Amino acid sequence: MLGKVTWYTHILQNAERISGMQVFLEEVIVRRELSDNFCHHSPQSYDNFDGCPSWARVSYVPVRSVPIAAQQLTHAPFPG
Repeated sequence: MLGKVTWYTHILQNAERISGMQVFLEEVIVRRELSDNFCHHSPQSYDNFDGCPSWARVSYVPVRSVPIAAQQLTHAPFPG
């Protein structure tokens, strides 16, 4: 598995060949840093609904109210 610095370096070296790659890379780096900072500064709420804005909590509709057992997932038929 490549580390993030290796991945960024590889993309920057090939950015001239790929249109828009520098803009994409900047967005990836900025969003990763923002998410890291949010998790670091909000340890009580980054992984639960308290960390969501109020509009997200109000509009959230659970897709499935019954938990899925691990065995159901393991033996589920593969679509296709």
